[in-house]
Amino acid sequence: MPAEPARKHALWLMPGGKVREKLLALITGLSESYRTPPFEPHITLLGGLVSSEGVLAHGTKELAFSFGPLEVELDGMGYAEEYYRCLFAKVRETGQLMELNRRARDIFGRADDPPFMPHVSLMYSNMRASKKRRMIPPLEDEVRGMRFRAERLYLYLTEGEPPDWREAANYPFSAG
Repeated sequence: MPAEPARKHALWLMPGGKVREKLLALITGLSESYRTPPFEPHITLLGGLVSSEGVLAHGTKELAFSFGPLEVELDGMGYAEEYYRCLFAKVRETGQLMELNRRARDIFGRADDPPFMPHVSLMYSNMRASKKRRMIPPLEDEVRGMRFRAERLYLYLTEGEPPDWREAANYPFSAG
């Protein structure tokens, strides 16, 4: 049997219920207005994981089973001069969330990655900063204080561009 190919994946936390619906509506609305790609609302816990899906799924399962569900709160808006961080909702940096990222780095051998900045992207684009700054105030009112309970850890295949990304595996947070 041939070896499974190494492919690019990411670990995601995803909202459910009404928070997912609201964030997806924002992402879809921005996507339609600015002709940018739509995607599922998520927090990238760790991106750029390149290995076989089986190896990555095993590590994802190990991480999820060693951690309990976490409470996530959105806390304002931000933007960056990066395509995938064009416009985003900031996520409150709790000790639990930051520890989950640290453990993910340990499991996947990524201790030297740049510092973790938890966020939920709302738009992928190379738009000018001045335009992004004008978009923030109305969006900030919509996202500030949104909360959800992250109950599962998702492994997503992130090759190509959204909407081609797909879920490869997911596991419940089940420690404790």
